[in-house]
Amino acid sequence: MATFHPTNQRKVPICEVNPHIVCPLCAGYFIDATTIAECLHTFCKACIVKHFHYHNTCPTCGVKAHDTQPLQSLRADHTMQDVVFKLVPNLQLEEARRTAEYKQVHGLELPNETSASASTCAAEVATHIPLNDECLSLKIEKHPDWEEDQRFVKPLDHVYIRCSAHTTFLHLRKYLTQRLSVPPIFEVELLCNNIVLHKDYTLEFVWLAQWQKKQPPLLIHYRLRVQYG
Repeated sequence: MATFHPTNQRKVPICEVNPHIVCPLCAGYFIDATTIAECLHTFCKACIVKHFHYHNTCPTCGVKAHDTQPLQSLRADHTMQDVVFKLVPNLQLEEARRTAEYKQVHGLELPNETSASASTCAAEVATHIPLNDECLSLKIEKHPDWEEDQRFVKPLDHVYIRCSAHTTFLHLRKYLTQRLSVPPIFEVELLCNNIVLHKDYTLEFVWLAQWQKKQPPLLIHYRLRVQYG
């Protein structure tokens, strides 16, 4: 049996690995690596979302994603992103720095954030906010066309919440049903941009599909409807 010695290890140049960790659309290293479920090809999330605004096929192999909602075929590839950050020195820190600079330029920092330098902000982001555990801010309001009846529901005490981007609207419906003390004859219906949201949609999907070019928080409206059956 051959004995393994550390000296037998071969250092692999990064150029040999690049074809597996570079986005075909932007030719840069994967950022928020995202995979198409139908064919398992991977891209930067921003790149493939932009592509799916105009096409519903994979840019690499041409396989068709969802007929009408191709974003439903996207899956976050956290394993691939972790590999990229481990293989490419300082990539995670540089991405955090660019994110911090973007927030400063566009005035997206929270009111209690300090005016520290971009490098300091980047270090804080990389240390305290894991890039693969993204959270989204929501504002939940009653639908403007729904005449709220105080006999049926309580006022919502917290209209701003923050939760995982992978949260589904089924979870959110259950949360609101409890917080509003909704009677059993009713069910909560959730909308974004006046579009009724399916219970299996995630917050990330709705953000990308309905809110990508708008400022946070993601605005969700609720209303009650009678349950039949």
